[in-house]
Amino acid sequence: MPRSRNIKPGFFQNPELTDCSVEARLLFIGLWTLADRDGRLEDRPRQIKLNLYPADDFDVIKLLDELAGAKDDTGVAQIIRYEVDGKKCIWIPKFTKHQTPHNKEKQSSLPAFSVEAQKLPGKPRKKRASPVKVGRESAPTALNPESGTLNPEQGTPSSGENKSRRPDPIWDKVADIWFGGEVLKPNQSRCGKVVRDLKAFKATPEEIQARVDRYRAEWPNAESTPEAIVKHWDRFSKEQHELETARNSNSNHISRIPAKPGKYDHIEKRAFTPPPF
Repeated sequence: MPRSRNIKPGFFQNPELTDCSVEARLLFIGLWTLADRDGRLEDRPRQIKLNLYPADDFDVIKLLDELAGAKDDTGVAQIIRYEVDGKKCIWIPKFTKHQTPHNKEKQSSLPAFSVEAQKLPGKPRKKRASPVKVGRESAPTALNPESGTLNPEQGTPSSGENKSRRPDPIWDKVADIWFGGEVLKPNQSRCGKVVRDLKAFKATPEEIQARVDRYRAEWPNAESTPEAIVKHWDRFSKEQHELETARNSNSNHISRIPAKPGKYDHIEKRAFTPPPF
């Protein structure tokens, strides 16, 4: 079902869309109305054409490929077409940055984009030429240049070689719950602020998941954004949640207690009979 979305003035001056045709730019706006609150929709070109171009003879497949080829400075496309378990979907990576869905809008039922299934395009890295050592054979490197991990048959890499990012369980948990497992560059600053706030609470990945579950169970119609979880962090602790549940049960119990008998309840109540005229 199409939904109402916002169009910012900067859209018409977006340098990332200047090479796209007018039809592709209009299609991009239409995809916002078809996408759910996470920026996902089914990749069904024929259905998309019936919803957005019912009276026009446009090649929607060609226009979708045009948007998928329009990339920003980091190499991220305007839309990403992917497939999970045989279901074809479209994801708009920057949707949550520019759109504010209604808090009563349903959660997405489509599978999230999987990094393992399709790697996001990025800037090609310049390879540095290895220095040539005269009179000595070059020793094999201990760092795998593709994966960034150690080769088990080699020794420990030197301090000058690149090392992989140190694992951060809080970052990984936030990315898994709200960003589909991979935090793109537009959302990295947002994710970093949330991670800093959660670390200030001395949160653990298990506690984050537990409080998110309590939030969604008690407020199913509210938008469970990471900022909302941070704002109501104390509200959904285990002890506070049990206290609120007990209060609600007590209030329901009080409302079912019958009222005390009134002062004139012993007087017999007679039906009113209108006068005979």
